[in-house]
Amino acid sequence: MELKLTMFWKPIRVSLLALTFGGVFLVVGKSVLAPTFSQRQTTNVFEFPTDIALPGWQSLGSQPLGEPSGKNYKYQQKDLKLEIGMRYVDSSFENETLFREYNPLVLSPGKPAPIIRQRKAMGAYTLSVDEKRAYLRACINPYGDSAITYTQFIQNRYAAGLQFSRLLPWIMGKESLLDNRCLWAHLSLPIQNSSPEKAYQVLEDTWVLWYKAWHFRLPKY
Repeated sequence: MELKLTMFWKPIRVSLLALTFGGVFLVVGKSVLAPTFSQRQTTNVFEFPTDIALPGWQSLGSQPLGEPSGKNYKYQQKDLKLEIGMRYVDSSFENETLFREYNPLVLSPGKPAPIIRQRKAMGAYTLSVDEKRAYLRACINPYGDSAITYTQFIQNRYAAGLQFSRLLPWIMGKESLLDNRCLWAHLSLPIQNSSPEKAYQVLEDTWVLWYKAWHFRLPKY
């Protein structure tokens, strides 16, 4: 009986030892081959185009945002003036901070609650009003749909961004195992004499065009 148990457990022990050794090898190999990945990551800056064609709108140019990597685009359609702020983030901590700042589930006293909407094959976004302007906000992911809560972003990151093909580049120090990148989009319109609902409709129609123009601009690892 003892001999049978020994024969039963032996291959299991060998498999566990092999898995343990493999894990140690990956971690040590990554640290030896790529100790400077975090330094290279901080220099990764997204190049924003000077102008983006937006059907139905006349471009009024663009200006850099006061961010490490960002740009503000302006458009006009008859008497409507549209502003779109774009910000590139490649940091889990910074992204989490921004998701807390724009969390639609946290209500501000005296202000209407943001509206969370989901569009098929695109993802989630919010609509809100602040100081006589209507806003549409969303985080464009390199993988998966757009997100507006940190939970959605994490789900996208694990469900669509965690891929076997990225294991070797991670070991070699060429990239992070989990993709922390995000293109934050802030579309806004003055409400003027119109209603928030009409401004929301314009923003949502524009968002469809804007999302299609930007989703492919984040290169896949």
